[in-house]
Amino acid sequence: MPVSHVPDGGANPSAGNLTHGRGTGYVVLSHLLAGMVAYGAIGWLVGRATHITVLFPVGMLVGLGISMALVIHRYGRSRTETPTPGPGTGAGGHETAAAGATRREELTGDR
Repeated sequence: MPVSHVPDGGANPSAGNLTHGRGTGYVVLSHLLAGMVAYGAIGWLVGRATHITVLFPVGMLVGLGISMALVIHRYGRSRTETPTPGPGTGAGGHETAAAGATRREELTGDR
C-alpha cells in the first residue's frame, strides 16, 4: 500500500507539523494497543494451559507497561542542553542569533 507524503511547505506551513503530530499520536496509540493485545494473548494462552485465569489481565498490564516504556524511551526524551561557551556564543555564554539559527535538532529520535 503506497504511503502518501504531505509536503511541509505551501500555503499553510503549519499543516505539515499538524499532520506529523497526528501521525505520531497514532503511532503511540498503536504501540500501546499492540502491546496489550500481544502480551494479553500470551497471558491468555499460558493461563489457559495452566488453568490460571489471572494471567490474561496480568499479561495485558505487562504489555501496557512495556509499551509505555518503549513510547517514553522513543518519544519522551527531553532535549535540555546547557550552553557552553565557544564559537557562536556571545558574552556570558549566551548563543548569538546566527548560531541559534544554524543549530537544528530532530525531535523524534530513531529516524
